[in-house]
Amino acid sequence: SVRFHVHGGVSVPVGSIDNDDVTPFSDPNPTQLPYTQQLGSGTVDLLPGITFNMQNDRASLGLQGRATIRLGENDRGWALGDLYVGDLWAGLKASDWVSVSLGARYSSWGNVEGLDEDLDPNESPAHNTLTQAGWRVDLPVGMNFVLPAGQFEGHRLGVEFSFPVHQDLDGPQLRHGWSLAAGWSMEMGF
Repeated sequence: SVRFHVHGGVSVPVGSIDNDDVTPFSDPNPTQLPYTQQLGSGTVDLLPGITFNMQNDRASLGLQGRATIRLGENDRGWALGDLYVGDLWAGLKASDWVSVSLGARYSSWGNVEGLDEDLDPNESPAHNTLTQAGWRVDLPVGMNFVLPAGQFEGHRLGVEFSFPVHQDLDGPQLRHGWSLAAGWSMEMGF
């Protein structure tokens, strides 16, 4: 009824960090895109986490903390700020094949460290490394469907709707709106 585990991983840099495009500040010539508009981080990142979960026949309660910790700078001389996320959730079994959940998620991220020589902080606020940090609180609401015995036994469909209740951004960043995530899984025995 009680589970606890530590997990981790490593993110390797595969996304581009030197994309350019035409922007309102550079029209008509392409210019280097700001840090958060690049496809990757360019750094090797550690992905530690810890999860605690309690569950019985009717309900579950869980707590999870995870992080993305940047190791060093990329080959352009900068690194995105570290990211920390904490989740708290509760779930209730509504029937043998439907459950609902409600949670809270806190996310915090730091400023860019270092500097890309091609990004002039005086040209755009998005180029300023000291205006990239912030934090947000989201409320996720979800439903899980476990298909009953028959042809689709063991299949699970999960849907989660999440919306921000508070955001505090250090600079002119895009605010996070609502999100919808859906996933399908199937249990397999070996």
